[in-house]
Amino acid sequence: MVPDAVGPKPKRLIATYFDTPDLALNKAGYALRHTSRRRKRVQTVKSVSSGAAGLFVRGEWETSVRSDDPVIDAAAGPLALQLDETRARGLRRSSSPRSSVCPGPIESATATIEYAVDTGEVCAGQRSMPLSELELELQKGPPERLFDFARGPCPKRFRSASASDRSQRAAMR
Repeated sequence: MVPDAVGPKPKRLIATYFDTPDLALNKAGYALRHTSRRRKRVQTVKSVSSGAAGLFVRGEWETSVRSDDPVIDAAAGPLALQLDETRARGLRRSSSPRSSVCPGPIESATATIEYAVDTGEVCAGQRSMPLSELELELQKGPPERLFDFARGPCPKRFRSASASDRSQRAAMR
């Protein structure tokens, strides 16, 4: 599969991850993130339900929000069950990846893959680490097509770490 991977121009993206001081969300397999692009704010909750060979299947709940503070309600999926009101008030910013994201589709006769090229840094308090990655997400088609594309002719190193995992690493550096 040699798809056409020409997409739109990069967009500036600021994300903020939240967790409790004892990292209860991360330990339970959840990530809570706010993203801001221009004036639009979106809250996303992700859960890891299974993963093998670097392929993740995740639950995802996304909603528009008006402020920079997390909103724990029915739109936050399972987080309302994970956090009582006191723990929800204790959520804190854990890290903020700041990057330019160049998203786009890769289409073939048998699959549609969404890609995002992220470059920038992950900031956690006074700590930071560089960010330069390609994220691939299978939108339609069999998982083999995603692996066929990833094994293509470009030299690369694969790592199966989520953005929230990298943010936690930056916070602990």
